[in-house]
Amino acid sequence: MNRRFRLATVERLRQADVRRCTGDLGLARQRLAAAEQAIADLGTELAGCRPALTATPDQVLAAAQRREALRERAEQLEVAAGAARAALAEALAAWQRAQQRLRAVVTLHERHRAELAAQDARREQRLTDELAGALAARGGDQP
Repeated sequence: MNRRFRLATVERLRQADVRRCTGDLGLARQRLAAAEQAIADLGTELAGCRPALTATPDQVLAAAQRREALRERAEQLEVAAGAARAALAEALAAWQRAQQRLRAVVTLHERHRAELAAQDARREQRLTDELAGALAARGGDQP
């Protein structure tokens, strides 16, 4: 058996793919968090957008128009957040696929290492047996 793992290059490429997918997943999570934060901030702004008790009719109209503009912006942000959720789900699925593909090669590599260790143990045992046999043939216990 060749001591070098034949799929080492594939393993390195798949590790790089997992790292890339991990970065993409982190970015998708950040984008979703930013979108959700923008919605929360807009909700706070919308809740505070009320005319004063002593407001003039023009001020009341201006506040109503501002609330309507904020509601429209909230709808846009909800659409963006939905897209961010979909992108996050896609990034998570890509990361999981990359992990599975890497796991397959890592398992093969572990089996390769185990086989090499078994070969080394057999070779060492064979050498020990040969040495013991040679000593016994020489009358190894006699000085």
